[in-house]
Amino acid sequence: MESEVEVDLSLLGLEQQLEIGLSLQIPRTDFLLATRGLASIMDETPDIPFRIAGISADNTHVELIIAVTQGSLNEIKVAGPTAIKAVRVLHRLVNNLSNFTPTLVQLPAADSISAATARRFITGDPQEIARDILVPA
Repeated sequence: MESEVEVDLSLLGLEQQLEIGLSLQIPRTDFLLATRGLASIMDETPDIPFRIAGISADNTHVELIIAVTQGSLNEIKVAGPTAIKAVRVLHRLVNNLSNFTPTLVQLPAADSISAATARRFITGDPQEIARDILVPA
């Protein structure tokens, strides 16, 4: 006879967090303006983690994918304060950056070029990388 044992993952430090992807289609000429707006929202909401998860570009636009942490699955189930704040942050991002066609998307794979470019943007020299992004191939 099998018995199910439910383990509280939070006690082990393994609680799963849900991230929602938000894609912005930014004209190359507005990229720096959009990233400043995003940085402003990030600075004003330090208790809700979100990050740049992907960056890709074509001849006219830069796609910026933002991952907003909605909280643990348990917090979401009970509409906990962190989950509610995270939804408000997502709402604010959509409203404040509405000129850039915000769309809910799947996050890029960790080994994708888009994710690697985002990591370079965050850990490298952002101005150098922004120049690389803004100069059409």
